[in-house]
Amino acid sequence: MTLEDLLQQSLLPLELTTDELQQLSNALQNLPARSIRRLRNLPASQHVFFEALTAVPWNSYGYWWDESRGRPGAEPLYAAGGYFIQDAASMLPLTLLQPQPGETICDLCAAPGGKSTAIAEALDGSGWLLANEAIQSRLAPLELNLARTGSERYATTNCDPEQLADQLPQHFDAILVDAPCSGQTLIGKGKQSHSSMGAAAIELNAARQTRILDAAARLVRPGGRLVYSTCTLATAENEHQVETFLERHPDWELVSLKAMRTQGLVGDDSTLQALEVLQSPLLAGCFRVWPHRDRCAGGFAALLKKRDHNQTPLDTPHAEIAVDSHERKSRTKPNKKGENRSRFRPKTWDSQLPAELDSWGELQWAEAAVGAQQAFAWPDKLPEGWLELIHGGPEVAYKKGSQWFPSHALALRNKWKPNLVIELTDDETKRFMSGETLDIKGRISLEGSGWCVARWQHLSLGWLKIVDTIGKNHIPKPARLNLQTS
Repeated sequence: MTLEDLLQQSLLPLELTTDELQQLSNALQNLPARSIRRLRNLPASQHVFFEALTAVPWNSYGYWWDESRGRPGAEPLYAAGGYFIQDAASMLPLTLLQPQPGETICDLCAAPGGKSTAIAEALDGSGWLLANEAIQSRLAPLELNLARTGSERYATTNCDPEQLADQLPQHFDAILVDAPCSGQTLIGKGKQSHSSMGAAAIELNAARQTRILDAAARLVRPGGRLVYSTCTLATAENEHQVETFLERHPDWELVSLKAMRTQGLVGDDSTLQALEVLQSPLLAGCFRVWPHRDRCAGGFAALLKKRDHNQTPLDTPHAEIAVDSHERKSRTKPNKKGENRSRFRPKTWDSQLPAELDSWGELQWAEAAVGAQQAFAWPDKLPEGWLELIHGGPEVAYKKGSQWFPSHALALRNKWKPNLVIELTDDETKRFMSGETLDIKGRISLEGSGWCVARWQHLSLGWLKIVDTIGKNHIPKPARLNLQTS
């Protein structure tokens, strides 16, 4: 079968014209337009960087990248955490989620962390994010990306969704389920093959999504909300998945665009107008972005709300989508490989931070978790039940041998005061981000040695260890970048 035939089969009962199927097929086999998401709390002096870029209409912090500028990951502002490289399609679920300060939110399938970083930024100093990733090998990039936000209001966990639901039932105001899927929109990036269009791949992923969604439903308090999203085109993993979730969970409802508008649930008028264009023709309240229409890889998202029986139901009419009995059965049967594979192990932590912390700067903290090799600290007590679950959080120190060192996350942390700071030029920033040692003779007044936070235009980059007039570079290898400077 041709790719167009496979696409049409995957999309049914949604049908595209022959010409549009060809356009979609061509778009899927090429890299999508690159896009970035601006840091919400970026200093106003840095906003000029984005003024010449084209805005992503469905997310007020998103921009398409201008390829004449070179690589988006080669700018000093990127190194300093001023923006994240993120496909425009993955900004759609963030728009529907609308995380607010003070909320307790879970990103259930969080790695590599692009959406988690946006949630952490939106909390703006109050509330909490639990970023969960069931695959342990994917935790490192998630935690590095969260550190880049400078936030101190998050923790990471390495739990199976069902076990997390057992531990924290009805705990969260909102849940993001960016579900594992057949990943059809990743073909152009070389991360998926045409086999993602096959019935076997779609059926396997739909069964896994069902299990994850059922666990997610148990995590949300009455009146709370859930955003479900994928990076696939397959109807069985998108609109059908939402429809059968509503059948299994009558206390949930799909939020229509009308309800978003009348209740002020999602963004401003321009955002709502953009969403109106993206509505799925199959199910009101579901949204699709397409590679050939919307300058992105493509994806799907829907906002669902758990009824609070003291509130009036939302206006959420939706049409039945035909699903044959064989397909319905295959999508709801248990995933045997997923049973009893929880990574939850109750943990105990020491609560006293290393004494060396005082020599690095001033940190206000209310709760700490100190293990054999790492130390984490939060400005307030963690929500009940989190401490024994966590894998990590805002790291302040790590241990090598018998000695504690300041962590990269501490250098980037927004709300703390380092004892020593040095402002780097553009050229020095380029050298620092590549891991070079810097000569800082005459730049700071210091006798002997000490730890110093390197900054570019008042935005933190990482640590230098000052010995005499030499700044020894302590930026971790995964955080190093090859920058271009003007």
